[in-house]
Amino acid sequence: MNLKIIKKYLSNLFGILFSRISGFLRDLCLANYLGAGYFSDLFFVMIRLPSIFRALFTEGVFNQSFLPNLAASQKKGAFCIQILCIFCTFLAILCLIISVFSKFFISLIFFGFDDNFIKEAASLNAINIWYLLLIFIACFFASLLNYSNRFFISSISASFFNLACVFALIYAKEYDKLEKLYFVSYFIICSSFVQIILLLLALKSNKILKAMFLSFRKKSKISLKNFFKNFFSSLLGASSTQINSLVEISLASTLVSASISYMNYATRIYQLPLALIAIAFTQVFFPTLIRLIKANEKEQMLNSMSMIFHLMLFLLLFACLGGFILSEEIIKLLFFRGAFTYLNVLECAKVLRIYILCIVPLGLSRLFLAYINANYLHSYAAKIALISCVICIISSLTLIKFFGVLAFCISANISAWFIFFAYLKCFKISNFVAILKLKYCLIIFLSAIIFSFALIYLKGFINAFI
Repeated sequence: MNLKIIKKYLSNLFGILFSRISGFLRDLCLANYLGAGYFSDLFFVMIRLPSIFRALFTEGVFNQSFLPNLAASQKKGAFCIQILCIFCTFLAILCLIISVFSKFFISLIFFGFDDNFIKEAASLNAINIWYLLLIFIACFFASLLNYSNRFFISSISASFFNLACVFALIYAKEYDKLEKLYFVSYFIICSSFVQIILLLLALKSNKILKAMFLSFRKKSKISLKNFFKNFFSSLLGASSTQINSLVEISLASTLVSASISYMNYATRIYQLPLALIAIAFTQVFFPTLIRLIKANEKEQMLNSMSMIFHLMLFLLLFACLGGFILSEEIIKLLFFRGAFTYLNVLECAKVLRIYILCIVPLGLSRLFLAYINANYLHSYAAKIALISCVICIISSLTLIKFFGVLAFCISANISAWFIFFAYLKCFKISNFVAILKLKYCLIIFLSAIIFSFALIYLKGFINAFI
C-alpha cells in the first residue's frame, strides 16, 4: 500500500511541479513586462474575483464533497450528470451577473484604488469572470480522473492558465501595458477550452463518463441531499478563507503601491513547496483514505498516515528553512530584471520571509483535513475555518498600523497554527501519538539544524553567483 501511494504521489508531483514552474514563468514575465506597481496590481485585481469563486466552487472544496459521495453513490453516472448540470447553470448565471455589474463589485472590494484603476479593472474582470464557468467543467472532469487514481493529467492541466499568461505577454510585448492585460484575458479564456478538451481525451474510456451519457439519455435522477450537505459545509469553510483574502487585499489597496504585488509574488513562492509536498500527497492519499475508513482498517490507515506525516514534516521543514534563509536570493533570482527593481526585491523578500513560515503548520494540517473530510466531518472543518478567519482579520486590523503589509504575513502564521491544533484535536491525540515516531522526528530536526548552517554558509557564495 505504501509503495503504491509513493508511486501515485510521484506521478502527481511531476504534474503539479510542471504547473508550478509554469506559475513561476508567469510571474517572471509579469515582473519583467509589468514590474511591481500599478499594472501588476491591476493584473492581480482582475483575476481576483475569478480566483475567489474558483476556490469556492471548484478544486479542493468541490473534491472534498464530490469524491466521498461519488464513492458512496450506487448510480455514479446519474450522480455526476446532475452535479454537472446544476453547477454549470448556477455558475453561468453568476458569471453573467458579475460581468454586467463588474464595476460595482470591483469598487466594493478594492476601495483603496482611484476611479481610473477601478474602471480599468472592471473592464478586464468582465472578461476574466467567464473563466470560472469553464474551469469548473475542467475541474469536474479532473475529479473523475482523480477518482480513478489518475493524477498526472489533471495536475498538469492546471498549468494552462499560467502558460496562457506567458504566451500572451510575450505575444503582446510591443503593446502598452494595459493592452497586454487584455491579451492575457482572452488567452486565459482560450486556455480553459484547451484544458477541457485534454481532460475529455484522457477520460475517453472512463466508465463513469459513459454512465453519465446513459443517465442523461434516460433522465435518471437521484437524491443529492448528502452531497450538498457536505458541499455547503466545505463551502462555508472556504468562504471564510476567501473572505479573509478579500479583507487582506482590500486593506492592502490602502497601503503603498505594489503591496498587493508583493503579497502575490511571495505567495506564489511559498505555495510551491506547499503544493508539491502537502497538496500532492493528500490528493493522492485521499481516495485511499476514504476506502480504508470505509473498510474499517484503522491500523493500516494509521501506518499510512504515519509514513506520509514524517515525509511531509521532513520536506516542509527543509523548504521552510530554505525559503527563510535565502528569501532575498530567491526573489532576486526569479524577478530582478526588467521593470522589477532592487528595491522591489528587498520589499518582496521581507514578505516572503514571514509567509514561508506558514508552510509547516499549513502543510501538516492538510493531512488531518483529509481525515476529517473522509469521515464526512465537513461541518467541523467549516467551523474551524470560520474561527481562523476571524482570528486572521482581527490580527491584520490590529497589526497593520505597525507592520504594514507584513501584518498579513504575521496573521497568516497565527491562523495556520490555530488550524493545525484544531484539526489535530479532531484527529484525536491518541491517534496522533500512534502515528508519531520519536526516532524519525529527532532525525528530521537534527538534519534541519545541519541544513540551516549549510545554507547560512553557502549564502555568500550564492549571492556572488547571482
